[in-house]
Amino acid sequence: MKRIASILVLLMIVNIGYSQKNQLPNKAQEKNTTLSIEILKCSSTYSEIKYSSGNGGKCLVLAKTAPDSILILNKEEIGILQGTLQISNLKEIKGDGYILGALGEKGGKFRIEGLKEATDYNLNVYIKRGDSLKFIKGYEFNTVAQAPTKQASQISIVDATENTITIKWVNGSGTGRIIAMRKGAEPNLPENGKAYKYSNAYGASEAKLGESYVVYDGNDKNINLTITNLESGRYFLQVFEYNGDGKYRAYNTEKASNNPRSKATLLPTPKILEVTSLSENSSEIKWEKVNGAKTYILDVAIDAGFKNKVEPYSDLDIGDLATFEISDLKPGSKYYIRLKAVGEGTESKFSKIFEYETTVK
Repeated sequence: MKRIASILVLLMIVNIGYSQKNQLPNKAQEKNTTLSIEILKCSSTYSEIKYSSGNGGKCLVLAKTAPDSILILNKEEIGILQGTLQISNLKEIKGDGYILGALGEKGGKFRIEGLKEATDYNLNVYIKRGDSLKFIKGYEFNTVAQAPTKQASQISIVDATENTITIKWVNGSGTGRIIAMRKGAEPNLPENGKAYKYSNAYGASEAKLGESYVVYDGNDKNINLTITNLESGRYFLQVFEYNGDGKYRAYNTEKASNNPRSKATLLPTPKILEVTSLSENSSEIKWEKVNGAKTYILDVAIDAGFKNKVEPYSDLDIGDLATFEISDLKPGSKYYIRLKAVGEGTESKFSKIFEYETTVK
């Protein structure tokens, strides 16, 4: 029996070929015996199923275990599969299965309700043979756990550097949670029935989720998570609570307060190359430009702690330049200079402090 791990999108194509004459009730049924069954949706308590059938004479049975090779039933009229089926209203077979109905020649769609959560089931195909049904093939699927009712919230940015972002959040009601991250757009949603590999190093191929990456999976409390291996840009993060594990896992994909959240990495820190004296009271600052910077912020002070800044050079926006002249300085005086780069929705840390002394006549 072929095992299907994904329960949201489960495509089962059954190519039923018969080489022995006694396997078919008549020659007419040898033509067009292809049957396809697709699980459109499966939750903790119901499953929606679509099928196409090449001809009539087939019946579908829901069971919790694999059947014997032949199942004998009393001759009775079995209705065509359609609409919504309640497990409690179906005919039970030996305490282990339920007759769902006959497969129509033109195909159809139906829904089974009343399934048990986090449970394995078999869809078993039978074909009419006189007064009995003969087993052809069965396929396994499963329901998932009940999704958590309370989503994680309040993603907070603890720190950001040029290539890392550190976050914390408030847990929801799940037994665990994953965090998905994507550059430039909100993360892709996880699929029920899947447990994803993760890595806090963004971009790890094994942790891919659509165009996103899973950077965390666990049930820690009060954790500060640092995501590494980032490039310059804005990243979106979203926490998804879950219950169950492996193929039984069910996610809460709703949004909550500050979940999702975005944050840009810092720009590279600018480097002051030199300060050249133009006169006894003016000088020119030269620095290495930063990729992604739209402007620069300049501070000039008479102390290394920048508590006594020199006006107008206090948080002064000096534009997208590589050099800048400062004037009205006192001859023979010591000054402290620093710069930071500012980009689209982000900035850098301040540069290393450059100590400079003006000349005298």
